[in-house]
Parts: sequence; C-alpha cells; structure tokens
Amino acid sequence: MVNNGLTNLNVRSLVIDPQTPGTLYAGTEGGVFKSVNNGDSWNVVNSGLTVLDIYSLAIDPQMPTTLYAGTNEGGVFKTVNGGDSWSEVSTGLTNKIVNSLVIDPQTPSSFMRQQNVKGGFSRVSMLGGITGSRSIMGFRILL
Repeated sequence: MVNNGLTNLNVRSLVIDPQTPGTLYAGTEGGVFKSVNNGDSWNVVNSGLTVLDIYSLAIDPQMPTTLYAGTNEGGVFKTVNGGDSWSEVSTGLTNKIVNSLVIDPQTPSSFMRQQNVKGGFSRVSMLGGITGSRSIMGFRILL
C-alpha cells in the first residue's frame, strides 16, 4: 500500500525531488509528509510548522532540500533541510492564504504565490523582501 504512514489522505500538493526522484513530499490538511522510497512509506515532517493546513508545496530545483509550504491563513514556511525543521517566511505578505507556489528556476530565492483573492499572483523574493509592484494582465506582481 502506497500510503503507509500517510495519516492524512487529503493530499493537496505533491512534489518530487528533481535530483532524487524517489523522495516525495505531500502537503495535506494535516501537515507535510515525506517519503524516501517512492511513496511506499511516509513520515510526518512538521517541526516548526505552526499551521498544518498545507495548500501548496514548491521545491527548489537547484537545492532540493529547500522547500516552501503555502498554508491556509499561516502564510509561507521554508525548510532548508528536507523538512526536518520549518520556519515562517511570510514577511511582507498581507494575505496569508497561499493557494499555490511556483519557484523561479533561474532565481530560486524568488517565487510566485497565488492568493485566495481576486487579483491573482504575487511575486515574492525570499531574500530581499518586496521591492515594488506592477500589474501584468490583471495580476499584481510584487517585486
């Protein structure tokens, strides 16, 4: 059975380590789960997550032990050690409902997040914070 240890089956997001394809992360309404054996078994990796209702996950393609988790009303959390510990990185976010995340493959410290509001996506830099904004096709892009 492929969900051994996956105690919450409401998986909202699934990402695969691009360098080690047998390593998977599942974002659920009960937190983040990790598998290192192609999904045969799962372990919870929630240390530091203050909100367990995970809407989205994104993995850094250049450093796949770095992941981001978008939550329901908790903003964005980041791990740099494959989920062993998480910290909140929501500085500058006014709406902390994060439905989806996409990492910029050229600049992994920057990603797009989709808010649960009319107006779409925001670009957020995880290094320097928000430096400005512009609109593209009705979407507000934060720089």
